[in-house]
Amino acid sequence: MMKKTLLTLAVLTASNFASPIDFDQIPAAAQWYLHADVDAVRTTEIGEELKALVEQEAGKELKAMTRIFAFDPMEDLAAVTLFGEGDNAVVLIHGEFDRAHLVDVIGGADEHEVSDYQGFQVHSWDDKGKTQHGVFVKADLLAISEKTKHLKHALDVFAGVKEPMGKGDAEGAPLMFGLANLSKMEIEDEDMEIFKEAKSVTMRMDEAEEAMIATLKISTDDAKLAKRMSRMVDGLLAMVEGSIPAIDDYGLESEVAQGDDKTKVVATVKMPSKHLVGLLEYLQTLKE
Repeated sequence: MMKKTLLTLAVLTASNFASPIDFDQIPAAAQWYLHADVDAVRTTEIGEELKALVEQEAGKELKAMTRIFAFDPMEDLAAVTLFGEGDNAVVLIHGEFDRAHLVDVIGGADEHEVSDYQGFQVHSWDDKGKTQHGVFVKADLLAISEKTKHLKHALDVFAGVKEPMGKGDAEGAPLMFGLANLSKMEIEDEDMEIFKEAKSVTMRMDEAEEAMIATLKISTDDAKLAKRMSRMVDGLLAMVEGSIPAIDDYGLESEVAQGDDKTKVVATVKMPSKHLVGLLEYLQTLKE
């Protein structure tokens, strides 16, 4: 339930006010990361519409979370940062918590244990057959992971024992920003085989002039490879657009180009903010 709600809220980022990504909280060894502002959406007109859509689709889960954990994601969640290696992830939840209440709730979970690491109190418990590990890094920051090893890597950074990433290519104030260092990752999906040759992929979402703008950038070492990837990405976008009836009514615009040095692929999708909720509602009907 927690994971579903966080992933749903992670897309709700659309404002000039933000809780920006903090690269000092991400280990230098992380192969990928994704940060999403949730604070941002609450100050915009479209944010209220998106909030209503989330409550419509996940209202029961949200109410249950608020009742059990004394934590209302729609009001108390500020931002979410995920990072990790392969499928192993650490989730940093930024928000306002009732720490004493949460500790009591976790303390009542099956197989609950408490241990100390780098001066932090680590709680471990069973969640439907899976062991979870959680730490209050600060009063407004909770770190969770299924893997003790990766949680400890994160705590080493907070304790100053290991180096953080320190910087990233998140110029300006992106509402969502993520990167995958493909050169360090194993890609097993045959349909994604071509991406094994790429160096990295970054994605970001911004709002400008009442429009949502999503940008995907693929970095390579070879102009010919970038050209092949450019054609493939362009074809994928065309397929997606072709699968949506009356796509022109949403004001969607897309463009795929190679960077100035021809070794990068830059794909941009732009849509008026006012049409975003309508598109999300249509996509939701496809799941029903």
